[in-house]
Amino acid sequence: IFIYIWERVLSSVEEDPTETEMVEAMQLNFGFEPASINETKKQGNDRAKINKSIKIIESGGIAYNKLKAFEKTVLIGLMLAECSRVDGEISSENQARMRSILSNQFGISANATSVILEKEMEQPITKKVEQVEVYREKYDLVAFVWEKILSTEDSLNDDEMELIRKWLRRIDISDVESQGARRDALDALNPQ
Repeated sequence: IFIYIWERVLSSVEEDPTETEMVEAMQLNFGFEPASINETKKQGNDRAKINKSIKIIESGGIAYNKLKAFEKTVLIGLMLAECSRVDGEISSENQARMRSILSNQFGISANATSVILEKEMEQPITKKVEQVEVYREKYDLVAFVWEKILSTEDSLNDDEMELIRKWLRRIDISDVESQGARRDALDALNPQ
């Protein structure tokens, strides 16, 4: 519950020192050690960063290809979560795939991934990206995903790769175009 409280406190536009002191004092009263307080605050902050990124994405004030790397990561996470939903729900298998991809390839903790998995967008984000972005911008998003995937030591299993392919089809990128973006990502990671 304290992670959730920290998330709410740290999601506000300006951090209020009084609120921070109050939550820390409350945790001390419940017998939390200072290290535990810092850990719950860190986890709440991770969730707050994702909430702030979602607000930026939902506002539409910044073109998707102009988002910061973390915001792009959240955008990709939201689109993958959307691709994982069947009848508005994400199955436990798809949740496991999402957690694995977002953790291993994008560096988002399992705790923070929950914010993405639980978020229901007012308008489908993949459709919004498809309508707004031109081909080159979508291609750049795909190259960004490949760069994240290829820059980690963990490889995608078949189920995780199927989820990526489903996302590619939804934004109207073919396997050939995806392989081109993969080559571009490899070139960016390993310049000659």
